[in-house]
Amino acid sequence: AGGIRPGACNLLAESMPNEFVVHTTGHELKGLSAVYEYLDAKVANSMPGARVLAGWPPPPWGQRGPGPKPARVSVIVGCGVSMVTIDIIVDELYAIDSSTAPPLRNGGAMREPLLRCFATQVMYFKERLDAGEMRMVLMKLKDAVVHAKAANTNNVEVTLVQWGVQVRRQFDIDNLALTTRDADTGMAQLVHVMKNISDAVGNIAAQQREAAIAVDTL
Repeated sequence: AGGIRPGACNLLAESMPNEFVVHTTGHELKGLSAVYEYLDAKVANSMPGARVLAGWPPPPWGQRGPGPKPARVSVIVGCGVSMVTIDIIVDELYAIDSSTAPPLRNGGAMREPLLRCFATQVMYFKERLDAGEMRMVLMKLKDAVVHAKAANTNNVEVTLVQWGVQVRRQFDIDNLALTTRDADTGMAQLVHVMKNISDAVGNIAAQQREAAIAVDTL
């Protein structure tokens, strides 16, 4: 039947060889050659399709290239939030408790993807707040942060925006190969990276000064 899947297949076929397309669409090429019985690189071969369907430009024709890198929760830790606090936020936000499947709980095999989802929500918090979108989701996120005592009701939005800025900067650096225009020169890309690093270092230094002042006042 016509629909999303045929459209995605055609989009992928415009951007890469069919040998890569099938690893994203779920089809098989084993009927064409016995070599496909031996290939075990489904994750690597699915990267070009994942990039295209996520809205990124495809790699050069016939090349796999790196796939998109996820938002990092470690950046929020770098903002002075403990991993214990982040786990409390995540459990509250996604309603993780003793009845939840063990892989999603702290230390479970699927915990890392859940943390990446949280970091992504933080990264897009301001954009969604400004657009007035997903109000219930944003409210749940703010409530979870307050519940974990990472902020209070008066500064929770400011806190989330600050975290999101840092997560976004690292995300842009990690995905530089995808987000920079093909026309950019190597020097232009280097300048872009150095500016992001400089901004991040400046923010860390400011946080350290604020922490030192807070300690002096104790």
